[in-house]
Amino acid sequence: IAMTGVESARPTRRTVTIVEDDGTATALNEDGEEWAAADWPLMRAAFDDLLLRSEPGVVVLTGSVPPGTPATAYADCVAAAHDRGFTTIVDCSGPHLIAAIEAGAHVVKPNRHELLATVDAEGMEGVRRLREQAPQMTVVASDGPAGLLCDGPAGRWRAVPSRPLIGNPTGAGDALVAALALGQWRGTPWPDRLTHAIGASGAAVLNPVAGQVDPSLVRELAGQARCETIG
Repeated sequence: IAMTGVESARPTRRTVTIVEDDGTATALNEDGEEWAAADWPLMRAAFDDLLLRSEPGVVVLTGSVPPGTPATAYADCVAAAHDRGFTTIVDCSGPHLIAAIEAGAHVVKPNRHELLATVDAEGMEGVRRLREQAPQMTVVASDGPAGLLCDGPAGRWRAVPSRPLIGNPTGAGDALVAALALGQWRGTPWPDRLTHAIGASGAAVLNPVAGQVDPSLVRELAGQARCETIG
């Protein structure tokens, strides 16, 4: 995986996770510092250059944005990616999520708290309200141990893990989105895509180091997950 860095005078925010002997984890998340006026144009230029140098595939736009970022930041990236023939997956909340949906995001992945903050509802009602913004879009809502809810043109499903997992949740959402992106790229059927996502996020929780997963554990947890159609 190649990284393209963008210089900024602002420091990267940090997360400190306290893991107890029984595996319970408490994360202390810093807020991002406000960007300088020049930061976003540099970021956008790097993004556009990556699009030009890449074969059309899947673009993932994920995470909260620091103060000072334009309200249309993710939406502008979605539009630029679509112009180059890319599929887009967006994982954020609030006005940035709504703007990205209006720009034509193919898949969005809010968690329960983000869903509630964006449409004032959670569960399948929240998913339904969000999808009303763009019927052609697929919404995948995560709710930690309760699993995933999915509603899109291909159908509606609930996918749940086989058992509760205790560990470090930092990076679990990113692992989940990575699995969705891989499934999108491969054209995997949605039920398999969702159980793979549960396996990836669960494997991230069980690894004390954020951002690492054991592929064999991903497969094990994905095989144990259950996915059912919602009528």
